[in-house]
Amino acid sequence: MKKYYKIVIGIFAIAGLFYLQYSDLPLGTKIALFVGAFVIYLLYNAERRFRRIESALRLLADPTKEEETLRPLSYKVRVSIDIQWIEIIKRCFPDLKTNDQILDFIEKLYKDSDLKLNKEEGLFQKSFSFVEFYDGLSRINQVWSNYHKTFLDDLEIRGNIFGGPFTLFRKFPENKIGTQFRIRPDYIGFCSILPDGDLMEEDKISQVPYYEIIDFLKQVHINLDFRSPMHGLNKFPQKLQDQFDKYQVKYENWDFEDHGCGGDFNNKLIESKWLKENNVEICEQYMRSHIFTTPYYSIGIQMEVFD
Repeated sequence: MKKYYKIVIGIFAIAGLFYLQYSDLPLGTKIALFVGAFVIYLLYNAERRFRRIESALRLLADPTKEEETLRPLSYKVRVSIDIQWIEIIKRCFPDLKTNDQILDFIEKLYKDSDLKLNKEEGLFQKSFSFVEFYDGLSRINQVWSNYHKTFLDDLEIRGNIFGGPFTLFRKFPENKIGTQFRIRPDYIGFCSILPDGDLMEEDKISQVPYYEIIDFLKQVHINLDFRSPMHGLNKFPQKLQDQFDKYQVKYENWDFEDHGCGGDFNNKLIESKWLKENNVEICEQYMRSHIFTTPYYSIGIQMEVFD
């Protein structure tokens, strides 16, 4: 729309110049009209620029819906990651059929003195979570890792599942169990042979469209009156649901806020024009966290947006 608007303005400007060029108006009048039009143009652009700045700084008393949508958001996201380690081991060793077989196998690995495995260094049965602070105005983000107990550049953890040196890799050279394992909210998998250790698509064991989910929750906050991304989700945009289907992702609503009263989940849907237009359903129930699960891992999202 802005593109066509500028084209129309340009056409009128050219027409005005032609009129001034070939009209019978005195030269002084032509100059006065030209200078007046130019000053009006400068004032108009200055007003638009100041309005954009005020919108970014949240100083507008009467923001339009478009300005509200384009306004940068600042938010905090706490994301927890729970790995289904038994399923990971089953994937690496298909001959191990039962959980007991897998647990016995792991116990023997740790008891093997030649392997020199270190439980403290390994990722197995550890918990992982990040807190990301994002400032929409400066576009600066900080990521705190509870696992590393420090700030990181990205939401990522790398390490060996059972810790220790590369003895496990030498024991199982055809198996990825001895290579580095990467844990992120958007995927998990074993690091590839690429120089930077990045994962190719076939190296990713499981995926969750994490960043698309965050973008969706931001849109929920912007477009709904209650201005919270933490209400129960019942139906997602089709594009996001297609990704869920592709990666076998399921949304679980068991972690809802009951204020300690033990009540049932409130599945009453919120009425909204934006929800209807986008074929999305959101419940009145407030959530402690949004849980997204796959066969190999799950993530929990707690999001707070700052106005």
